Amino acid sequence: MKKVLSILLVLAMVFALAACNNGGGNAQNNAAAGNNAANETYNVKIRLAWDTRPDLPTSKLMEKFVEEVEKRSNKQITVEIRSVNNRYLDANVKFPYLFSTLAEAYKCEDGASGRYMLDTLKEDANTYGLTYLDVGFRVFSGKESFADVKKLEGKKIRIINSQTFTEFVKALKGTPVTTSMGELYQALQSGAADCQENPYSTISSQGFHKVNPYITNTNHVWAAYVLGVNLDFWKELPAAAQKVIEEVSKEIAAEHRKMSEESEADYRKKMESEGATFIDLTADQLKAWVEVGRSTHKNLVELVGAETLEVFYKDLGLQKTW
Repeated sequence: MKKVLSILLVLAMVFALAACNNGGGNAQNNAAAGNNAANETYNVKIRLAWDTRPDLPTSKLMEKFVEEVEKRSNKQITVEIRSVNNRYLDANVKFPYLFSTLAEAYKCEDGASGRYMLDTLKEDANTYGLTYLDVGFRVFSGKESFADVKKLEGKKIRIINSQTFTEFVKALKGTPVTTSMGELYQALQSGAADCQENPYSTISSQGFHKVNPYITNTNHVWAAYVLGVNLDFWKELPAAAQKVIEEVSKEIAAEHRKMSEESEADYRKKMESEGATFIDLTADQLKAWVEVGRSTHKNLVELVGAETLEVFYKDLGLQKTW
């Protein structure tokens, strides 16, 4: 079973749309609908679940998603909202520096590799992947600047417990620490961990910048959610309902991308006001970080297969290193 999705997604949670009841057609009806899909009459009820904080862009836009889907379907689609702890896909592959810039991340999401990843959900999770909802890059926080990648040598680095992050720490010549999120603040305060890495939203909400006041924008792993639908349910939906959901999903994704970038700026401003210092890497500094991160790919390629990784490398114009 391939785990392609996990390359890109750190949070890797599907915002699940599942059947509650469906008075519409089935796959055969969809095929027959053809160009008359817009005139179909149907009655579909769905459940929409997510587990992000209400102040985050994702939660705000999920509410808009519900409004638009119901409005454009003339209430032929109704949505029941459920806020749950729904870690449906737990990422176990997080390739360091598969992307190093927003432009690279967006290029893959919008390109062949992005669609390739969504398509693998059909086999891996019985899910039809609609689109991505960007969260942002993971960055390092510590008691000093890490603009020079060599500064991590010998440091106790708190990471997610996974092979990919462990390989990354080894490449950085540091010592991996896998303290739980609930104990991480104290670990940073006491020195049990010298530094940690997370998205801005987590660093801010957990207050890590108060004990790790230097935040280096290493942008070493990209994070995003997926908006996905139970595949069996999707196949049974009338074509007109599918069309509405697809259209709204794409519009929400575009708006989410913009809001995510704005949210990042707001988090930075807030943490700066609370004493944090942000370090933006120069082109040469980023290049050094990228070289270290991508050096791990040859040790990780077996997790997803060479053919899969090549899809991303081709989109990005990278030379294989394995």
